[in-house]
Amino acid sequence: MTQSRSVCTYAVIPAAGESRRMGQPKLLLPYGDSTVIDQVLRTWITPLVTRVIVVVRGNDAPLQARCQQYDVDVVWLPETTCDMKASVKAGLDYIEHRYQPISSDRWLLAPADMPLLEPSTLECVLSAADARPERMIVATYQGRRGHPLLIPWQFLPAIRALGQDQGIRDLLDRHGVDSVACQDPHILDDLDTREDYERLLGHANRVGTE
Repeated sequence: MTQSRSVCTYAVIPAAGESRRMGQPKLLLPYGDSTVIDQVLRTWITPLVTRVIVVVRGNDAPLQARCQQYDVDVVWLPETTCDMKASVKAGLDYIEHRYQPISSDRWLLAPADMPLLEPSTLECVLSAADARPERMIVATYQGRRGHPLLIPWQFLPAIRALGQDQGIRDLLDRHGVDSVACQDPHILDDLDTREDYERLLGHANRVGTE
């Protein structure tokens, strides 16, 4: 008798932006004893996640090299784009061809500029998904949606069917998403401006002195 395998969980981390508002590559900015992207990957590399897929620009050699220091899959996006959907699709295409997921598998999405996400938040979202395996799940804080977002693999055809002017939000509106309340305000944070970065460093300094 063939034994069924456990559910696989993939993480897609879009990291192909150009950091235009920051004015310099934000994912390589110093954070603690390393960089922003180091902090992000350390959170995502966990037994809860089967594989982490980071999507970067093909011409961003420094970020590629940094990511390749970790046990993650780095996918090169051949063309520069500000469309996160293009990065997501590249990551999903890679997962499909490399790992051949089945419909009961799922994937998590969060931008690469969210270094303060707490591991407990991943646990919160995955626990909700275990209870509702056919539903999309999104983390919320005080009623506001943030990241990560979990999507069952069975929604891949619907994602590919999105129009050029449609994004993941349209997918959620069309098929519905269940919210799970998490005690992590950082699900709402991202890193776009110098002010965001200064606030990030302030948080790191406070944590370091506790």
